[in-house]
Amino acid sequence: MASKGEKISKSKGNSKVEPRELVKTHSADSIRYWAGTGRLGNDIIFSEETLARGQKLINKLWNVSKFIEMHIHDYNENKEKFKEEVKEYNDLEYIDKWILAKYEEMEKGYLKYLEEYEIGIALNHLEKFFWNFCDDYIEIVKHRLYRPEEFGERARYSGQKTVYTLLFKLIQAFSIYLPYVTEEIYHELYMNDMNIPSIHITSIENLNIEDKNKEIYLNIGNTIMDIISELRGEKTNNNVSLKTPFSIVEIDVNSDILDGITKAEKDFKATVTIENLKLNDKQTSLENNFNILKSELIIEEK
Repeated sequence: MASKGEKISKSKGNSKVEPRELVKTHSADSIRYWAGTGRLGNDIIFSEETLARGQKLINKLWNVSKFIEMHIHDYNENKEKFKEEVKEYNDLEYIDKWILAKYEEMEKGYLKYLEEYEIGIALNHLEKFFWNFCDDYIEIVKHRLYRPEEFGERARYSGQKTVYTLLFKLIQAFSIYLPYVTEEIYHELYMNDMNIPSIHITSIENLNIEDKNKEIYLNIGNTIMDIISELRGEKTNNNVSLKTPFSIVEIDVNSDILDGITKAEKDFKATVTIENLKLNDKQTSLENNFNILKSELIIEEK
């Protein structure tokens, strides 16, 4: 359908772009992405904006794969080194457990929609997770990956294991929509380890995290993301760089999540750039799990 809901027709002048030209401009994957946004039983409106959105997704997927590739060159070596220390889900760093639990939560909905032939809703579900993975999790874990001398080699390996696992899960899930870029990433990063010639014949295995504290990790991780968002917003409102440090941040947090936030404190402080962090055990329940009492930015005078 054309943008006004009309049938595409040369006589109506609403067919300005030849399919071959679209492939040259936007790539085959972005056209397939557009086709994948449709709803079961409904006509789909042609939209170059959707093609552009698909290309943006493809570029981001490729770029994040290059970032991960840069940090997993010694993954197999570390896998052997930490095989006794980091074997199970519960051995991972707190934020790593959170993002894996988030993926499992998303994956259940994604697979359910595919079974119902709602490929457009499944794509939307998957894409929303992917952007949060990039904007939230990668921004946190990158400090551990870049600075093992500060965070420790074990913590770095926990991050390596998580990004290696999740990128594979993501390219599997995206492969039905973006077959070419996912195949390229698979060949670059996974084929030698898995000894299977194509991403398109690998088996999707659900994460199936068996941990009684999984919901706790989700709750605490989501709360940490909310705190980070609020503190980033303060920097934006003050028109300063996100790298601008806080000299001190003081936060009241609910008792039931204090331990988890404390365990993730190093990741949290590095992400928002906090020099001194004070967490207060709030016995009475706070509506949003936390309340920021004090946050002082170090703003240099020009």
